[in-house]
Amino acid sequence: MKKLKIAIFTDSFIPLRDGIVTSTISLVKGLADKGNKIYIIAPNYKNLKEFSYPNVIVKRISGVPALFYPGFKFTPPINIKLIQYLKKEKIDLIHFQTPFTLGIQAILTAKILKKPLLGTFHTFITDEQYIQHLGINVKFLQNISWAYVRGYYNECNLVTCPSERTKKELIKNNFTKRIRVISNGIDLFSFDNSNWRKIITKHNLNDKTLLFVGRIAHEKNLNYLLECFELVLKKIPDTKLVIVGDGPQMNRLKNHVKYLGLSDNIIFTGKIEHEQLLKSGIFKA
Repeated sequence: MKKLKIAIFTDSFIPLRDGIVTSTISLVKGLADKGNKIYIIAPNYKNLKEFSYPNVIVKRISGVPALFYPGFKFTPPINIKLIQYLKKEKIDLIHFQTPFTLGIQAILTAKILKKPLLGTFHTFITDEQYIQHLGINVKFLQNISWAYVRGYYNECNLVTCPSERTKKELIKNNFTKRIRVISNGIDLFSFDNSNWRKIITKHNLNDKTLLFVGRIAHEKNLNYLLECFELVLKKIPDTKLVIVGDGPQMNRLKNHVKYLGLSDNIIFTGKIEHEQLLKSGIFKA
């Protein structure tokens, strides 16, 4: 099979840490391990410890902070030098991970270089919880959001998404291009649970422990998680909930936990770096 040169455009990448970054890195490593050459196009950040992996080149694009989401950056919608560079490298395929400014760059670059375009749908930015980051909670904005997202993915030759449910939702909202479900894989060999007893001791856990790992943000709908946890406590009062992560709504969530009187049953660990998390033992605890 021919080895490909693939340019992956993503607005969300290291030093940020979220689901898109994690799945992108997993994808990149898998493709690179098969002998493909991968070019990651991502925003630039100061004092950055760059991602490094065999067969992978990272190209950073200058941008400005996006005020609606901490750490997020907007980059110019087109970059002539980048297009010239990718043309010189003889890129075979262009793939975007996010429907933002680097997604626009991916679409325009694919058109100019006449290369096939693949887009992965990761996040329902059309959801009411996600829209709250804009400080607006208006129903009609959801329809506008779907039109906005369609404008990206209907330019693709192929769209991928992680689940059949997501595929059905995309079709329901008039995505016209072929959609293929590709689950976000998990490398089971990357986990090390040898320290699980230390986690139990540190946080005084028992055998009735629930775990959440993710960003503390509107779109995770953590208020619903707390509502469900209250129901659990009515039947199993000594249950613990461990929340791993950080995000823009952390203080609000902690205050809500206090208001509900759940502080004795909920443990906030804060942010744990990805590699450290895999070796923490928390998944077995």
